[in-house]
Amino acid sequence: EHGLLSFDNIAEALLTIFQCVSGEGWAEVMFVVMDATVPAACIYFVVFTVFATWFCINLLVAALSEAYEDARQQQSQRQE
Repeated sequence: EHGLLSFDNIAEALLTIFQCVSGEGWAEVMFVVMDATVPAACIYFVVFTVFATWFCINLLVAALSEAYEDARQQQSQRQE
């Protein structure tokens, strides 16, 4: 019914966490967990999704910034 949505073993748990971090279907995971445990689980999922998304965006910006700086240094070395 829910596919690999499970926290029963480490592999399925990591896949479920990756699904939440990617933003694809995290609400379904949240509702299943809320039905299985307590409704307050939604607080965890909302906070986790916001911080995980923020972290991934910062990671992307850092990688782009580093690549831009490397390209800029190579360009300045060629001009010298």
